[in-house]
Amino acid sequence: MTIYELTDELRMLQAMLEEADEDDQALADTLEMVQMDFEAKVDGYCAVIRNMQLEAAAIKEEERRLAERRKRLETRSDRLQETLHQAMVATKQKKLAGELFTLSVRATSKVVIDNVDDIPFELLTFKDPEPNKTKIKEYLKENEAPWAHIEQGTSLSIK
Repeated sequence: MTIYELTDELRMLQAMLEEADEDDQALADTLEMVQMDFEAKVDGYCAVIRNMQLEAAAIKEEERRLAERRKRLETRSDRLQETLHQAMVATKQKKLAGELFTLSVRATSKVVIDNVDDIPFELLTFKDPEPNKTKIKEYLKENEAPWAHIEQGTSLSIK
């Protein structure tokens, strides 16, 4: 029987026992048997619940461990890439072709906001109230502004 069927049967027998004579031993015995089945089923449910909780905890711990490992790998990769980038810049090499990869140093630019409060209203994005750097970059290419500037730099591309 399912837990639902046992629950219904147990309720029905308890109601019948409340209305029956005090000496109705057969009904009391039936109620006791159903109660034992119910308790066994509850124990089974509890075992399944505990196993699921333990498995979920183990998965959560594994997620944490893998996230830490991913972060370490990303940090190491970034450091190695920056080392290559600095070596290419120091030796004034713009492009280097190896057997498996081609490296190139290319010019980049990024907008650095010096004072958000002074940015003109039309250059703001209000999705997450923050400066629209694409519009600001276009604006700065043609205008000077005391509230932002463009920094020139380089980045490394690995293909």
